[in-house]
This record gives sequence, C-alpha cells and structure tokens, in this order.
Amino acid sequence: LESRPATLSERVVPEEAAAAEDADVRAAGGADADAQAAEATRIALALPELPSAPARAGARGRLAWSLVALLALAGLLAQVWRSELPRLAADPQSRPLAERLCALVGCALPELRDVGRIRSQRLVVRSHPERADALRVDAVILNRAPWDQPFPDIELRFSDLTGSTVALRRFHPDEYLGGEMAQVRTMPSGRPVQIALELIDPGEAAINYAMTFH
Repeated sequence: LESRPATLSERVVPEEAAAAEDADVRAAGGADADAQAAEATRIALALPELPSAPARAGARGRLAWSLVALLALAGLLAQVWRSELPRLAADPQSRPLAERLCALVGCALPELRDVGRIRSQRLVVRSHPERADALRVDAVILNRAPWDQPFPDIELRFSDLTGSTVALRRFHPDEYLGGEMAQVRTMPSGRPVQIALELIDPGEAAINYAMTFH
C-alpha cells in the first residue's frame, strides 16, 4: 500500500490521548496519596504518641523529689509538734486544741500542772503529840489554778538566824494525804486540803521554816 503523510487532524488525536492518559495517571497517584494520608491519620488517632525515654525518666525524677519533699515536711511537722506539745498542753487555752490533735494521732498529753498556783495557808509547826524527838506540821494547801492538777511534792525547809539551812525534808503525796483524800491523786481547783506532816525535830537552831511545792 502506498503510504501517505498524516494530516494535522490525525496527529492531534494521539497527543490528546496521551494527555488524557497522563491525567488519569496523575489522578490515580493523587488518590493513592490521599488514601495513604487518611490511613496515617487513622493510625495517629488510634495510637497516641508515647513519651520518649528521657521524658519518662524526668517524670520519675520529679515524682521522687516530690516524695522526698513530702517526707521532709512530715518530719519537720513532727519535730515542731513534739517541741510545742508541752507548751500547748500546759496552757489551759490551747490545751483543748492539743487534746483534739492528740486524739487524731493517738498520743498522750502530759498532765496540766502549775505548782506556782498552789498556796499554803495556816501553817503551824508544833511538838509531836506522841514523840518527844519529832515535830508535827499542819497546813492547808489550796490549788488556785482554774483546773485540777496532780498533788505536788512538798518541801519543808528549816533555817537558822543567818538563813542557813538546818534541816530539809521532802514529802510525796502518799506521805501527807490521809483519810478521805488518801486515794485521791488530783488536787481539786479552789478546794482547801488539810495536810499533816511529821518529821524529826531539827533542834533549837531551826527557828525559821518555809514550805515550797515541786
């Protein structure tokens, strides 16, 4: 057959077909890319990002320091509580607070005590009615504190003209309490208590005497 040159219209058709084919390829590639991007998004949403090893180590370090700080604070508060407890317990105004705090932590408060508020009255020293070498001391002691407190130790001191001590004797509550008060361990507030003390006669040099409480 005799060949002939292609006309202009015949040459355009293949070029348009090629362009269409290229467009189809690009469309297919774009669709694949969109599908891959969507899949990546789904994976990111399904699997949260895990912290890196340095970040986890830093979090553990901060937690450890927080625990150390809390323990140190607890120790400091315990020291303050131990040092302040006697003062709080000795003050009638703050003692109710100390009692409530002790009820929470399970501690025991020391007894409320102030011997400076105990006074002696009608102190009389005379010969013992049954022993010639002994003396009998009668007195009334009074707790002027607004609360009950333990009976004190009583110290009886005899001195000469120069103020020098001639004789000294200390009595515990079970030595001077008798009768209905023998089994009582708390000195009532505002109630006079009659006591009697017995001791060896310190001699004629003992012309002064004084009673103190401990």
